Formats: sequence, structure tokens, C-alpha cells
Amino acid sequence: MRIDSNADFITFLISIIVGIALSILYDIFKSFRKAFKCSALNIVFQDILFSFISAIVTYTLLFVRVYGEIRLFVLIAVFFGAIFERKTVSKHIVKFFYKVLRIIKRILFVLNSLFRNLSNRFYSFTGKIKEKFVKISCKITKKSV
Repeated sequence: MRIDSNADFITFLISIIVGIALSILYDIFKSFRKAFKCSALNIVFQDILFSFISAIVTYTLLFVRVYGEIRLFVLIAVFFGAIFERKTVSKHIVKFFYKVLRIIKRILFVLNSLFRNLSNRFYSFTGKIKEKFVKISCKITKKSV
């Protein structure tokens, strides 16, 4: 097999970017946990989901860039990309997504209360219609008997 330094260097840079992207994805999961106060079981599920996504992304990177070979420099670059993101901008990303998710949570709360209010009105309206139909049907049955 021929060694191509330019292709390896580009693969190394792409691997660093993938590591940064995976770390940002984990920050989003972390922000979700803070915003929605997740249970321990939910956190375990999120960690399994994140591990699954990371494995698929890393496998795809290895498959596409180095033809399925497990190259140590690719895995090290992904690791260093994640560490770089964690040490530099992770706090800011977590804060940003936490604020965005809190806004989404408030919107969902308002929509939920609006939906409950509308459904309660609908049920009371249909209950009144039901009462009228019951009265009418009682009058009809009394007249027909």
C-alpha cells in the first residue's frame, strides 16, 4: 500500500473536526439534561444513544477516509479534537444550548396549557350537547310510548 502524506494529513484534520463535532453533540446532551432535569434512567439512555452515534460517526470516518482500516492517528485526532473543544468552548456551548432549551421548554409549557384549556372547553361543550340530546331523546321516547 502506498503512503500518501497529503491524504493522511487531510484525514487527520477531518478527524479533529469530527472530534470537535462529537464533543459539541455531547454538550447538547448535557444541556438537555440540565434544562429538563432528567432521571438516572433517562441519562443512561442518552449516554447509550450518544455512544451509538459516536460509534457510527467514527466508523463512517474510518470507512470513508482510510478504507475501513483502524488507523491509530485517526482515533487520536478524534480524541484530541474532543479534548480541544472541551477545554476551550464547551462552557459557552452548554450555556447557549441550555438557554435555547429553556426557551423551548417554556414554549412547550405554554402550548401544553393552551391545549389543555382548549380540550377542557371542548369537553364541557360536548358535555352540554350530550345533555341536550339526552333530554331530547327522553322527550321523544315519552311521546312515542
